Amino acid sequence: MANVNPHNASVMVVYGCNDVRVASAAVNAYFDGGEPWVIISGGFGRLSRQEFVLSEAETFAEQMQAEGVPSEKLVLENHATNTGENTLFSKRIIEQLGFDTRNILLICKNIMRPRVWASAQRFWFDDDFSERSLPLRDRFADYVQSGSRIQIQLLSPMLNWLEFNQQSRLSKAEFIANVEHNRAMMVGEIDRLVQYPRLGHQISLKIPETVLHAQQFLVKKGYGKYLLSS
Repeated sequence: MANVNPHNASVMVVYGCNDVRVASAAVNAYFDGGEPWVIISGGFGRLSRQEFVLSEAETFAEQMQAEGVPSEKLVLENHATNTGENTLFSKRIIEQLGFDTRNILLICKNIMRPRVWASAQRFWFDDDFSERSLPLRDRFADYVQSGSRIQIQLLSPMLNWLEFNQQSRLSKAEFIANVEHNRAMMVGEIDRLVQYPRLGHQISLKIPETVLHAQQFLVKKGYGKYLLSS
């Protein structure tokens, strides 16, 4: 682990999703970090296909440009449909364009942090596929790793549960519906941490039994709509 400035990036990779707050977090990091090149990765996922007209990458690019990031600093990747593809396709772009890899900053939705980190381990540090412990704490140092010519860091909008659910001005009924939706999303996140290693999208993580038991409990309570098998 390294103790470095999380915003001192040579290139940023923004992971698309259905939450444009991630794009706004990327804007802040862009201006804090010396205006590096930005790769935005994302085609259409299960939710963004329902909510966005444009791909995740294009939607995020529009948001970032509206907040002042020049279009010429953005490189769009419109084909990725899962976290493994986000990482792999962005890595290929970085290699093809010859971007500096001394400090790559990954930016994603907060609940995606373990999944994004595990995919970075798979595709950037692929010399060790042994199962690793799941980083559960919010300390930034849990998500920094350095190699011989590369350093990767991870940044997310760090929101508490209330902030995460209150995405905009919602009525009480809309807020409750959003909480129900996000509980199901959390169940889906754990499912992907379990399933993605065998699909080649990330390394295997040692998930605490308490987390797996909580997921199984919520599935039985009807929160399994975002499982990969559903």
